[in-house]
Amino acid sequence: SVESTHACALHTSGQVNCWGIERAGEVSGTPTSSTFSQIDTGYWRSCGVHTDGSIECWGYSGDGIASGVPTGTDFIQVDVARTHACAVDTAGEVICWGTDTHNQLEPSTRADAIEQISGGWSHTCILEDGYPVCTGDIEQTTLPDELGSLSAIDAGHWHTCARQTDARAVCWGRDDHGQSTPPDDLDVLQISAGGAHSCAVDTARDLVCWGDNSSG
Repeated sequence: SVESTHACALHTSGQVNCWGIERAGEVSGTPTSSTFSQIDTGYWRSCGVHTDGSIECWGYSGDGIASGVPTGTDFIQVDVARTHACAVDTAGEVICWGTDTHNQLEPSTRADAIEQISGGWSHTCILEDGYPVCTGDIEQTTLPDELGSLSAIDAGHWHTCARQTDARAVCWGRDDHGQSTPPDDLDVLQISAGGAHSCAVDTARDLVCWGDNSSG
């Protein structure tokens, strides 16, 4: 899992290694004696789901992500955004914590339908039965008029991209650098939304990116 200044990798043994720029313990604070089933990196911190279903976060804690981890239930997925995080428990319920500047901590979900969750800097999107349910800043939560059934979703800083079940790429949200305008008729296997750019692996297994290219 990769963020702007650090990255973490989950080994097959369940151990985690993190590297990159050290700002608030996101590298040096990596748990070394725990095993995880899933991890995710966020802004100056990371979180992971232990093999026993509990969540642990490390790194910057000023906004309550590292210190406000939910307990009392078993989790299967955690997603870390800039100032908030969300997790899905074994009952399919979504729990979010951290800073709630744009109501991104209050997703409306159906526990029996959740397939994936992804958080951006001021929004949260949940994939339910192939349809995105997004809460937070209105710019990032206004969906395209003609949106097909989705199979995968990824929230970037201020925009979101998804793969439709027919493999077509679709994005919405801020588009000041073209990050929400994928190439025409782009069919993808995997898609990811970044800061002001997006990338996907197309069906020919080539890497295709669009949006801001100021960092190459």
